[in-house]
Amino acid sequence: VRPPQAPAPPPLYVRIQPPPPQQQAPLVIREAPPPRPKHIPVNIILSKKILIYHL
Repeated sequence: VRPPQAPAPPPLYVRIQPPPPQQQAPLVIREAPPPRPKHIPVNIILSKKILIYHL
């Protein structure tokens, strides 16, 4: 005769789950720098090269 089995306790990883990512999203948006256009640095580099070639 087997004794009645007690219900298994909930696993630990369910209790240690991190908070939902909604709380971290505003921080990421605040820390992320604004997108910079890529054509401006290229133009500056090309203008510098042209000046060097002209000199």
